[in-house]
Amino acid sequence: MNIVLLGTCTDDKRFFILCLAKILQAYKKVVIYTCRPYSFEDGIGQVYDCCGIEIHHLFNDGALKEAVSNDEETIKLFDLEDYIPVETEKIVAICDASRMCLEQSIKLVRQFLEGRQSKEFQVVFLNLMEYCKVGEKYMSLFWERSLPDASISQIYPVYFEEVNRILMIENQYFEKLPIRDLTRSYKAVLLKLLSNLLYLDVKQVKRLMKQAERMK
Repeated sequence: MNIVLLGTCTDDKRFFILCLAKILQAYKKVVIYTCRPYSFEDGIGQVYDCCGIEIHHLFNDGALKEAVSNDEETIKLFDLEDYIPVETEKIVAICDASRMCLEQSIKLVRQFLEGRQSKEFQVVFLNLMEYCKVGEKYMSLFWERSLPDASISQIYPVYFEEVNRILMIENQYFEKLPIRDLTRSYKAVLLKLLSNLLYLDVKQVKRLMKQAERMK
């Protein structure tokens, strides 16, 4: 199963994807493919471990060819900020509220949907600020006007919360991913997104999340 996660590779996006992968590990084998390093250690190779998750760095065409082959026994998460052709119907744009990230994400989604029969995708808005005029409604309208021929099937707003930011920063130093310490609203977005991607009911995904919470 290939899942494409489009957008600028920010720290917050990487953390969100790691959380997704940690929960998915309770369901199937998970591999993250990326052109940007997830580990801060020197001398990392093409394949390495981060928070117990297998990361493949797309250094060359050989690695890309192996990566894009669709394997139903493995869930492959493609963290992309540049266009790479991947066979999938599961497309998720992940961007925060900054104008640069928003415009880069829209450009990438436009490239990815070009020539595809299905123009449907989902969007995650990271770090929305309460009481800010640039909120979920504004961002949604911006996407709709920028991609009039596409269809957003689901929108997941993630509001900035200090607890999640602290966990993200600590993760960079200690490479630990305590799913249980995430805020309820953050976990609710992860749960809803995974339910839609895997076509599982919420109760089933909740069981996966409980297993992830027990993992170190």
